[in-house]
Amino acid sequence: MICCTRRLLCSIVLGFAVMGFLGIILCTPGGIGIYSDSVVYVGVARNLLRGEGVTYFDDNGQMEPVTHYAPLYPLVVSALGLAGIDPLEGVRWLNALLFASNIMLAAWIVFASTHSVAASVAASFLAATAFPMVQIHSTALTEPLCLFLGFLGLYLMAQHINGSKQGMLYLSALSIALSSLTRYAGLIFILTGAGALIWLNSWNWKTKLLRTSVFFVLSALPLLAWVIRNALSAGTAVNRTLAVHLPGIKDLGSALEAVCLWLFPVVVLGEAVWPRVLILLLIIGVLSWSAIKMALLNSRLHQICMLFFVGYVAFVLASRSLLDAAIPFDTRMLAPAYFAAMIIVVSAVWVGRKRPLTNMSLLGRISIYVIFMLSALQAIPAMAWLKVSYSSGVGLAAKGWKDSESMQFIGRLDATTPVYTNAPDLIYMFRDRLTYILRRKLDPYSRLPNGKYEIEVAEMKRKLRDKRGVVVYFDAESREWFLPSLKELKTKIGLRVISAESDPVIYGVK
Repeated sequence: MICCTRRLLCSIVLGFAVMGFLGIILCTPGGIGIYSDSVVYVGVARNLLRGEGVTYFDDNGQMEPVTHYAPLYPLVVSALGLAGIDPLEGVRWLNALLFASNIMLAAWIVFASTHSVAASVAASFLAATAFPMVQIHSTALTEPLCLFLGFLGLYLMAQHINGSKQGMLYLSALSIALSSLTRYAGLIFILTGAGALIWLNSWNWKTKLLRTSVFFVLSALPLLAWVIRNALSAGTAVNRTLAVHLPGIKDLGSALEAVCLWLFPVVVLGEAVWPRVLILLLIIGVLSWSAIKMALLNSRLHQICMLFFVGYVAFVLASRSLLDAAIPFDTRMLAPAYFAAMIIVVSAVWVGRKRPLTNMSLLGRISIYVIFMLSALQAIPAMAWLKVSYSSGVGLAAKGWKDSESMQFIGRLDATTPVYTNAPDLIYMFRDRLTYILRRKLDPYSRLPNGKYEIEVAEMKRKLRDKRGVVVYFDAESREWFLPSLKELKTKIGLRVISAESDPVIYGVK
C-alpha cells in the first residue's frame, strides 16, 4: 500500500515537473526573458568559451574581471556551450530543467517532513504555478540555480540534525557552498545552516562547536576564495560601496505588490493600496494562527525554513539600505522567501487536515478554505506572464529589438567607431559589440554624485568629435535616472540627428 502511494506521488509530481519544463520551453519561442543582469551572465559565459576568463566589459568598453556577480551560473552555462549550445539558448534549457528540479524538490521536502502525499502534491502544484517561480525560471537569472542548491543543502542539514550520518553534513556544506557561488545572497544559506547546527539540536556544546565549525569552513571557503580573487584582481571584493540609503515609500509599495502576487492577482484591485494591505494582513493573520495552533515548528525542516525566511528578508533589507540602492523589492528578489513560506504554509495546512474538518474550529476551517482559494488564484498572474512571454517576449527578448533598424545601423558601423549608449547591454547581447555607457551623473548602487562627471563628459565629447562617434539613446526611464537626459546631452555636447527613422534615434556630434 505504501509503495503504491509513493508511486502515485512520484507520478503526479513528475507530471507537474514535466509540465513546468515544457511550459518554459514552449512559452519562450523567441528566447528566454533577458534583463540587464542576464546580459552579464550570457556575456561572461561567451567570454569563458573564448578563453577570456570570468570577465565582462566595463563602462569604458574594456574587458574587466567580474566582481559584482558570483561566477557559478555563467560557468554552468558555458559548460553547455562546450556541447555547441549558444549561451543565450543554453540558459533557456538550463532554467527549464531547474524549474522541473525545483518542483520536485519542493514536493520532496514537504513529504520528508509530513509524509503526506496530498501535501507533497500541493507543494509541487504551487511550485509549478506560482508567479514568483514562473517568473524567475522564464528569465535568464541566477535565482533558480541558487534556490535548488540552497534548499537541497538545507534539506540535507535537517537530515543530519535528525540523526543521519556525518556525510550528510558534508553534502549539505557542498550544496550550500555552490549556492553562495551562484548568488551572493546565498550567504544566508550558510548562516542558516550554521544557525541550525547551533540552536536546533540537543548535542553538547563541544559537538555543536565542532560540527558548526566544519560546516562553516567547508561552505564559506569557496565564496571567500572568490572574494579574495576579486580584491586581488580588481581591487574590490563584491563591487559594492557602503552607504546609507534607506528604502522609501515606493520601495515598500513594490514589496507589498510582490507579496500580494504570492497570493492573488493584484490587478483585480486596480491601484488601490489599502485593500491590498487589508487582504494581505487578513491572510497573514489566518496563516500565522494556523502555524502556531497546529504546532507546525516541531519539524526540524520547518524550523530551518523559518530561520532562512527571517534571515533572507533581513539580508535583503540590509543590502538595500547599506550596500546597493538598486536592489528592488520585487517578485524576483523575494522569490526565495516565497519558496520557504510556501513549504511552511503547505505543511501547516496538512497538520490541520490530520483532524476531520468537521471537528475543527471555525477559524481552523476558514484557514483551510483560504489556502484552497489562494491555490487557484495565485496561478492567474503566472498564466498571464507566460502569455506575454509567448506572444511578445520579456525584457530585452521582446520582439523587434534584435532586428530593429537601430541594430542594423550599428551593425554597419566600422569596428573602430566609438558608440556611446544608455543600453550597452542590449547592443552587446544582439550585436556582440563593445560600446561605452553614457557618463553617469550618479552611482547607481550608492546613489552618490559622480565627482568626475564633468571631466568624463568632456572626454566623451572629444572622442565623439575626433573619431566621428555616435550616440544611441534608448527612450527608457529605468535607464535614465542615473544618466544625463537627452536634453542635457544635447546642451553639453551638441548633437545632430543621424538616423531619425530608427528607434532609438541615433546622434552624432555637430
